[in-house]
Amino acid sequence: MAMSVNQAGGFFRGTDAQPHPNLQLYFNPLSYQIPKNNKASLKPEPYSGFLLCFNPCRPTSRERIEIASNNPREAALIDPNYLSTQKDIDEVIQGSRLMRKIMQAPALKRITVAEVLSGPVVETDEQMLQYFRENCGSIYHLCGSCAMGTDPQTSVVDKHLKVHGLEGLRIVDASVFPNVTSGNTHAAVLMVAVLMVAEKGADLILQDA
Repeated sequence: MAMSVNQAGGFFRGTDAQPHPNLQLYFNPLSYQIPKNNKASLKPEPYSGFLLCFNPCRPTSRERIEIASNNPREAALIDPNYLSTQKDIDEVIQGSRLMRKIMQAPALKRITVAEVLSGPVVETDEQMLQYFRENCGSIYHLCGSCAMGTDPQTSVVDKHLKVHGLEGLRIVDASVFPNVTSGNTHAAVLMVAVLMVAEKGADLILQDA
């Protein structure tokens, strides 16, 4: 199979009161298991199916990252701290309700035998929230762990991408984003954001050469 798993999607408002879309939805024309380890490979289910999934565009929960040791090759200790704000909790419920509403559309209902996950046993908002607490993840679009800013207490790099308090060290990737973008950081439509950081960083380095 030489195609992306995400074949359709869009941006939606979780409620009519939202001033702008706050949820991104994805449609995958196959059903697969998301690995619960550090391997990126996906395992297709042994039956015909599809996935309808979503994420909040601008989550407000903030993670904690700590150095594990003085060995630079050892992975950092990351606590993602998912669903630690009321906004994120509300949007998980909004997205879940929206997906199930979409699944009631005649075209989808006609070809659907059963909802596998989260499944019919998850009925209430409380049950859905618990399901997300046990299963949610960040996939491949992490950013902002070395945010740009003027205050060394609340940011890692300055406007020149230099690490506060250190000489000769810059960070030039999506980790310097001060805010989460409303969409995939690696998608073609937003690749300009990553490329702009890289090109600007290259220019700054050359200026100091």
